[in-house]
Amino acid sequence: MPLLQVGLVRDRRLSPQGLGALLGATGAAWVGDLVLIAPEGGESGEASRRRLRKGAAAFAVQQLIYAGMLVQAGARPRPRSTAVVAGTLLGLAALDTAKESRPDPVVTAYGVLLGTTGALALGMPRSAGDLAIGRIPWGGASFVASDAMILLGEQVLTGRAAQAGHGFVLVTYALAQRWLVDGLAATARLKPVE
Repeated sequence: MPLLQVGLVRDRRLSPQGLGALLGATGAAWVGDLVLIAPEGGESGEASRRRLRKGAAAFAVQQLIYAGMLVQAGARPRPRSTAVVAGTLLGLAALDTAKESRPDPVVTAYGVLLGTTGALALGMPRSAGDLAIGRIPWGGASFVASDAMILLGEQVLTGRAAQAGHGFVLVTYALAQRWLVDGLAATARLKPVE
C-alpha cells in the first residue's frame, strides 16, 4: 500500500479529489493489512475472528471509496456479473453462518460492500486505448476471489491447503489493489502533465 501511495502522490495528473480519495482508500487498506497479520505462534479461533472483524472494518472504508469512485466513473452493475458475485458471497455467508452458528454482522456488512465494489468494477464501461481502466474489472474479480479465499482459509482449509490458500490471497490481493488503484487513478486524471 505505501508503494501505491507513493505512485499516487507522484502522479501530477490526478485531480485533488481523486488523489485524496485514493490515498484514503489505500490508507484504510494498509490499516486492514496490518490488522490481518497473524501473530507468530498462532492464535485461538476467537482471536482470529476478532482480528478478521477489525480488518473487515478497515477494508469497508476502502470499499466505500472504491465503489463511489466507480459510480462517478460510470460503472454500473450488470445482471450476469452481479449474479456471479452475489452467488459467491451468499455461498460464503452460508459457510460462515454454518460454522459460526449465526451471521457475523461486521463480516456480513463488509461482504455487501465488497460485492458492491466487485459488481461495479465488473460493470465498468470499456475505455478505448486505456489499459489501466480496462483492468478495473479484473481488479474487482480478483478482490472477490482474494477475500473469498480468506474466509475459506479460516473456515475450511488446513495444512498445506491453508498455506496454498494464503499464497493465493497474497497474489490476488496485490493484483486487485494494483489494477483498481491504477484504473481509478486513470479515471481521476483531469489535467495534462505539466
